[in-house]
Amino acid sequence: MAISTLFTLLGGLAAVVIAIKVIDTALVYLLPSQLHRYLHTGNGKSAWALVTGASDGIGKAFSRELAARGFNVVLHGRNPAKLEHVQRELQAAHPAREFRILVADATNYAPDVFEDIVNRLSDIYLTVLVNNAGGEPSGYKTFDEHTYNETTNTVTVNAVFPTLLLNALVPALARNVPALILNVGSLADGGLPLLSAYGASKSYMRMLSEALAREMIMTSRDVTVLYLRIASTTGVSHTQTPQTFFMPHATKLVRASLARVGCGRTVVVPYWGHALLAALMDSLPSRLGGVIISRAMTKLREERLSGEKKKN
Repeated sequence: MAISTLFTLLGGLAAVVIAIKVIDTALVYLLPSQLHRYLHTGNGKSAWALVTGASDGIGKAFSRELAARGFNVVLHGRNPAKLEHVQRELQAAHPAREFRILVADATNYAPDVFEDIVNRLSDIYLTVLVNNAGGEPSGYKTFDEHTYNETTNTVTVNAVFPTLLLNALVPALARNVPALILNVGSLADGGLPLLSAYGASKSYMRMLSEALAREMIMTSRDVTVLYLRIASTTGVSHTQTPQTFFMPHATKLVRASLARVGCGRTVVVPYWGHALLAALMDSLPSRLGGVIISRAMTKLREERLSGEKKKN
């Protein structure tokens, strides 16, 4: 075979592979949502969704959007007053839906916490779990600048608590199939400096999501597991700035997330503005990408230190 013919074949094959990847990516954002699959009844009971970290921001937006789509919602958080306020607000907006409060501290992973959660949810028909509770450590500190308690709480809230909650509730979800698990992750799972423990916790949840999704297929249980990689979002407790293309409001992010249900993937960047950022960084050479990320995080750290000086 002539060299020119070989190069032509290889070029054609590369073009086909690229085209397949482009089409596959486009389908993620074009296919209709399959969220309705999980809105079904069982033993005469209506479908419920549990949203952790529902007192504000993304969790509150998930609760509102799920209620708008017909689900009753369990609102989880650690502040009863905030949860009661959200419950009244959602009940007024969606009088046909039911809402209940589940108070539990996500930094507490004692066995009785999860036994209590299972008991308190035993009378409802749970078909959706949104593992949203979590949070970034404040201050953009280096790994060694974080205290023992800060590091422990970061890992517990973002990895330990959602893992044990899954362990406690997967049996119920597997009985109420089809069921859905949404694990809210972060683009920090790729390894961002100044967010070491947080990013590592989210990376762990990403791997857990993939393993759990494969287990559901292996054991023939119709439980969909979707890990949502998100980036900066406004309309949350720590960010209330106007939204931009690359920083959507929490409501827009949640609508994009629910639209990705049934996309055929286990790991997805739900909001396409974030997806463009992720694709851009992935396309850069590793060393160049590392330099850009380090400079961006250094700027955030300098802004934090400057703000602290002004306060003092």
